[in-house]
Parts: sequence; structure tokens; C-alpha cells
Amino acid sequence: MKTYKCVICGKEVSKRKSVAVEGGRACRHHEDVKAALQANQSKQSAKVSKAMYEKHHQAEILAEKERSRRAEFKGQSDRIKDWLHNRCWSCGKSGLTLQKWYNRLLVGLEKMEFLNEGVDLFNPAKQIKFAGLEGKVPLLQFPFIKSNELEKVAGHMHQMVMSSGVIQVCSECGKKMGFDVESKLKGPAVTAEQLSMISAVYERSDWKKANQRQALSEMAKDN
Repeated sequence: MKTYKCVICGKEVSKRKSVAVEGGRACRHHEDVKAALQANQSKQSAKVSKAMYEKHHQAEILAEKERSRRAEFKGQSDRIKDWLHNRCWSCGKSGLTLQKWYNRLLVGLEKMEFLNEGVDLFNPAKQIKFAGLEGKVPLLQFPFIKSNELEKVAGHMHQMVMSSGVIQVCSECGKKMGFDVESKLKGPAVTAEQLSMISAVYERSDWKKANQRQALSEMAKDN
């Protein structure tokens, strides 16, 4: 087994029982050597601790950036969803698509019947109040045909218009864009006889029952 001469005491010592020092090797049991080894270990531990801290700190920074990115994406996604279903894509007014709007009016009528308010078709403001539509507008959908129509659509909804081929607007913005708003609001022409038949079918339908349940549920919450 190869041995080395200790530069401190001069004794022969194996590599395992010695340590490299300036000028050669020295026995591990010397106090100066022990102190030097301890200092070196402390230095190495400090380096490892610093490296681990920096790595952990960097991981926290990256995690925080990812959380912020996800929160921003969720905020943008929630905003798009809100505009997609509940807003005019031009001015941003809050509303409901025409089908949902008319169904809410039916729910409002059911409330009025339950409360014996009396249905007055010539007082739409009363129906709108009971339907919970105050401050909202009916949203109309028209096919996207002319490229200049896109100029009047909110920027974050351009992609939706291009991909769906549809523009959703309130009646005011629809008129500004040149759409036939009145025809869309009136719907197809219906005779008095047809209207009577439709009313009779609705009165016996599951649709009416569903609207009644919705009306009762909302009334219970209001009370």
C-alpha cells in the first residue's frame, strides 16, 4: 500500500488517513488539519445551501409567473365567455340572446300569474321587471358578411366573429351596422289563430311547467 510522508510530523501515513495540504499530505488527526477540514466542509455546506436556496427561489419565481399566467388566461377566458353569451359584441351592453330573452319573459309572466299581478301585454316594463331583465337588452345574431362590420366589433371578439361567421349585437348597434333589426325582433308573421294554438300548446307543455318551477324558485329566493 502506498504511503505518504506527513509534512507536519514526518510520519508515514496512508492516503485514506491523510489529506492533501500545501506542500504534500498531512495526517488527519492534527488540529490544524481538522480545523482546515471543518472550515472547508462549512464552506462547501454553505455553497450547497446557497445553491439549494437559489434553486428553490427560482422555482418559486417560475411558479408565481405560472400562477399569474394562468390567472390572466382565466380572466381573459372568463371575459370572452361573458361577452360570448351575455353581451353585445360591439358596445358591451349586458343582455341575453333572443331565445333566452323571450323565455325569461315567460318566466316573468308565470310570476305575475302566481302573484295575481295581472298580465298586461301593453306594459312591457312590468314584464321586464318580473322577468329580471331590467338593465339588460335582447341580443340579436346576424351573419357576418361585410368586412367593414368587423370595425364596429370589440377587438377581443374579432376572432370569435371570424370563426363563427356571426355577429351578436344589441338592437341599437345592429341598426348602426345596417342590419334588419325590426324583422329579427318581430319574428315570423303569426295570425291570431296560430297564436291561440301556440298559447294552448304552451299551457299544456313541460316547458310551461319548467318555467313555473323556475318562477317559484326565484320567488322563494326573493322572499
